[in-house]
Amino acid sequence: MNRSPHFRSGFGCLLPLRWAVSFREILLYFLLLIKYNIKMKKLTIIDANFNRAREGLRVVEDIERFFFARRRFLEIRRLRHRLSKIFEKDWEELVKSRNVEKDRGSKIREKGRKNLREVVHSNILRVGEALRVLEEILKIENDRKAAKIKRIRFRFYEIEKEFIEREK
Repeated sequence: MNRSPHFRSGFGCLLPLRWAVSFREILLYFLLLIKYNIKMKKLTIIDANFNRAREGLRVVEDIERFFFARRRFLEIRRLRHRLSKIFEKDWEELVKSRNVEKDRGSKIREKGRKNLREVVHSNILRVGEALRVLEEILKIENDRKAAKIKRIRFRFYEIEKEFIEREK
């Protein structure tokens, strides 16, 4: 009778030797799993804030374009396109990190808006906050992308100021 080598597990079970792995291999596996989970959570934060910023820019852009009929929408559009360009190579990975079912924020109800000025105001704030989150998270691993986001953020602050001054 040909028997393959066996070993006795920590629980006293007799197991095939091919199942034996070292503590180091198990530890390495769990460290890689933790690293992967951390990466996916960072990607989820980036994805949520990238979408939030892009959507907010689009809302302000369309109101500027169709309601106010101002040419400033072109600059807002350029900012939105610059933002999209920063993440174009990451798009697939960002979408894969998305987990809508487990997103507790998807259940939060937003209050209504009284008028277009409130819509623009809330979306301007949303864009600024999302850009800041993107910048901070990207500083961890990609200073170049973080710097690009910072430039977009500060240009958007100028647009926000122009909007407020124009509305007086």
